[in-house]
Amino acid sequence: MLRPVCDTRPPVTEPQTVTATRKSALDICLPELCPLVDRWRLPTVPGASLGVPPHITLLYPWRAAPVGQQDLDEAAAALAGVPPLTVTFRRLGRFPTAVYLVPEPEDVLRRLIRRLVAAFPDTPPYGGQFADPTPHLTVAKAATEVEAARLEDEIARHLAPHLPLVYPVRALAVEEEGADGRWSTRSVIRLAA
Repeated sequence: MLRPVCDTRPPVTEPQTVTATRKSALDICLPELCPLVDRWRLPTVPGASLGVPPHITLLYPWRAAPVGQQDLDEAAAALAGVPPLTVTFRRLGRFPTAVYLVPEPEDVLRRLIRRLVAAFPDTPPYGGQFADPTPHLTVAKAATEVEAARLEDEIARHLAPHLPLVYPVRALAVEEEGADGRWSTRSVIRLAA
């Protein structure tokens, strides 16, 4: 279409449909922690305000949502024989700009991550950004290391009277991002009795 030289209106274009791939994750979800950590999580951790509960990530991003039954079955098979466990948080840790609760037993959590990576090598944790991701439960994120240090001190003072935090884990959650960007639990994978 030719436009007159003096016409400064943008050309008319057909509307574009952008289809973003929705994500999923395999997590240990601990919504019981909300009363203790959401005062920091909700304003600083993007997923928290979109329905993601306090959690330990085992595999993210995993499959495109909605996750199919075959993938759910394969995840359950990868976790076959894994007994329920108890997760304990005794202290905080910090990445440069994130404050997190350190989960124990770390070796058991790392083994769970490795089992899932072996079953789904095409979806490495964090897109392959980290060769050996550290199990953690993010409490707060900051724009700078100085702000993260300040948050770590504040959170440590608040949590100190409550530590250690001990939670039984009998299932893993398959979390999915919905079309509206909000996250919810799609299903659970029970650990062996």
